[in-house]
Amino acid sequence: PDAPPVACVASRSGIAALRFASRTMRVDPGFLPAVLAALDALGGVPDLVVASEVGVTVAVGLHGAEHDT
Repeated sequence: PDAPPVACVASRSGIAALRFASRTMRVDPGFLPAVLAALDALGGVPDLVVASEVGVTVAVGLHGAEHDT
């Protein structure tokens, strides 16, 4: 299946926030499961999931990854 489009990425001190947007999310019950499946396929584990009428923001810890602190 196609992965949902990433609208933006932000990171800071060991955590990244990924925003996925969809104009049809309100009528597409498969959008959130598709986002979580795409993260799972990449080995990502969400620490926090926030959903709105037009998108989903997922916070993912960068545990064990090289990053600036």
